[in-house]
Amino acid sequence: MEKKANNKRERIKSKIREALVSSTSHGIPNIFSSDNLIQKFVWIVFTLIATSLCGYLILENIINYKKYEVSSKTQIVFEEEPIFPSVTFCNGNFITKYSKEIFEKLYPYFQNTYDDELNRFQIIKEIYAFSNYNLSYLKELGDSKSDLIGPTTEKSLIPLPIQEYNLEEHFTQYFDNYYGNCFTFNSFKYDNGSKREPLRANLNNHGFVFTLILDLNEKLSEYFSKSAIVFIHEFGSWPKSAEPISILPGQLTNIAIKKTLSKRLAKPYSNCDHDTDNPLKYKSEYFKAVHNISKKYKQSLCIRLCFENLVLRNCPCYLSLIPNFDIRNCLNNTEEDCPQKVNNMLTQNNYLNSECVQKCPLECEFITYSTKVSTKKFLYKDNMPVSRVQIYFENLYSTEFVETELIDIPTLLSNIGGIAGLFLGVSVLSFVEIVSLIIELLRISLAKNSKVKEKMNESI
Repeated sequence: MEKKANNKRERIKSKIREALVSSTSHGIPNIFSSDNLIQKFVWIVFTLIATSLCGYLILENIINYKKYEVSSKTQIVFEEEPIFPSVTFCNGNFITKYSKEIFEKLYPYFQNTYDDELNRFQIIKEIYAFSNYNLSYLKELGDSKSDLIGPTTEKSLIPLPIQEYNLEEHFTQYFDNYYGNCFTFNSFKYDNGSKREPLRANLNNHGFVFTLILDLNEKLSEYFSKSAIVFIHEFGSWPKSAEPISILPGQLTNIAIKKTLSKRLAKPYSNCDHDTDNPLKYKSEYFKAVHNISKKYKQSLCIRLCFENLVLRNCPCYLSLIPNFDIRNCLNNTEEDCPQKVNNMLTQNNYLNSECVQKCPLECEFITYSTKVSTKKFLYKDNMPVSRVQIYFENLYSTEFVETELIDIPTLLSNIGGIAGLFLGVSVLSFVEIVSLIIELLRISLAKNSKVKEKMNESI
C-alpha cells in the first residue's frame, strides 16, 4: 500500500516537472533546465524581478481601470434633417388689453402703489387673488393664440429658406405662473394631449418667421412695457429649461441657432444616470412628476419640484414655478417670510443636495442650443406694436461632445496580456497549460492503482 502511494507521488512530481520544463513561459523552464548553478541563480533572480514588475504593472492597470476615467471627443456632424427645437412665446405682461374686467378692478391699485420699482410678483399675487385661483379665468386674462401670434409669412429678410407654419396645428398652449398664457411652437403634444411628431429643418427649409402682436391696454401702458419672451428649448422639454430672450415691438429679431449634443457615460464614469427619458426607470415621485409635465427629463426641473414640496411642507403658500392650483400664492409679507426662511434653512444645511439630488437622477444625454441674436427696426402697418422674429439654423452642422471609457474591458485585458507577455513570455495558452496540469494531477490522484493508470495511458 505504501509502495503504491510512493509511486503515485513520484508520478505527480514527474508530471509537475514535465509541465514546468515544457512551459511556454521563459523563466521557469530555464531554471529547471540549467545545469550550471550560476545560470540557475541568474534565472531565478531575473524571473523574480520580472514577476514582481509584471504584478506591479498589472495591478496598476486594474487600479487605473477602477478610476473609471473618460476621454472626450468633439466632432462636427452634418445632419440632413435635424429636429427643430421647441419655441415658447410668452407676452411679457401677464394681462393684456383683452382683460377689461381685471383692469377696472386693479387699475386703482396700480395708480396708488406705482413707483419706479413696481413689484411684478405683487401684481401677479393680486391677479391670482382676484381670480380666486381659477385656471379657466386666468387663461382668459391673457392672449389667445391669434392675439399673440400673427399669421404665417413666407417673406424672410435673411438669405436662407424659411418654412410656413399652421397656427392651430403647430402651437400648443402652455400656462406659466409668471407670464400667464404662453404658446409652444413644435411642442411634443397637441392641445388635446395627443403626441405629435417634431418638425424638422432641411436644406430647403432652415427655420421659421413669426409675427408677434404685443398689444396692451392703454391705461396700463404707462406702467408696463410691451415685450415678449422667447424660450428656445429641446423638443419635448420644459420651456424654462432654456434662457429667455426678450423681444421688443417694432423690431426684427434674427435668432440664429446652433445645436450641441452632449453624451456622457453613466455611473460609475460620471454622476449621471442611464435612461432618464424612460418614465418607468426610477421610482422617485419627483422623477415621475417631471415626466408628467414634459417628454424630456431635466434634473433641474426635478430638483425644483422637490424644493417646492419641501417648502410647502412648512408653509401654507408659495409662488410655484410649475402651474399647480392646489397651491395658493402668498398674499402678504408675513406669508412671504415663511418660504424665504425655509429656503435659507435648506440652503444652509445643504438639505437640497442630500434630499433632492438623491431623488433626481442627472441625465447623461441632452441637447442645448446656442443663439446669436441681432435686431433692427421693423415697421408694420398702422404703427401696430408688432415684432417679427426669425428663428433658424445657422447651418445644418451640429457639435457633438461624446465621452468614451479611457480604459474599457478589452483594453484592460490587452494591457494585462501585453505586460505578461513582455515580462514572463506567457499568454492565454500558458494558463491553459496550468488547467491541463491540474486536470492531469487530479486524474493521477483519483486513480485506484498504478495498473489501472497504466492501462488508461495505453488506451489513450
